[in-house]
Amino acid sequence: MLELLIVITIIGILAGILIPNLADLISGAEKTKTKASFSGYIAAITAYKSHYKYYPLLFNSEEPFDLSESDNRDKFIMSLRGSRLVGDSWQPLTGNEALYNRSSRLFHSFDEEEFDDEGYLADTWGNRHIKVIIDYDRDGFITLPSDSEVEELDGSKIKKDIVIYVLGKDDENRQGEDVFSWAGDD
Repeated sequence: MLELLIVITIIGILAGILIPNLADLISGAEKTKTKASFSGYIAAITAYKSHYKYYPLLFNSEEPFDLSESDNRDKFIMSLRGSRLVGDSWQPLTGNEALYNRSSRLFHSFDEEEFDDEGYLADTWGNRHIKVIIDYDRDGFITLPSDSEVEELDGSKIKKDIVIYVLGKDDENRQGEDVFSWAGDD
């Protein structure tokens, strides 16, 4: 009987050690997946700029471009996909839509995992409030917005052409975390 209590105690101690670490590993994996999506968007915007010699027309300042707004989301996808999602199928750009990607070139394919249930781009926690900032004035720097609640958003200038971020506090489900495309860069 004593041996059984010792085994149960050891299992309890190990569980107490492993379970919090497992949650950290899962959270770290979700951050990594979100950051990988951001890297894909940055590569696509960079390829767009390389092809057309200018950034997608939807960017008209260095203010954060919020992909949770349906019009912004649609323009972002049309620019990088070269087609428009209608229901469950991709349709060619027509009329004024063609201005966003005039040769309908595919810069990013947009996997179904990148969308939430309502067709919005979202991070791995389901947060739609993905913000994109480009170096609109082409001075080689982006001035980050200021947010007293977020250490990384301190109004400083960073040497980047494109940054993307999402804030956990914007997540309606309050499950998300802050993810920054530039975090960890040296």
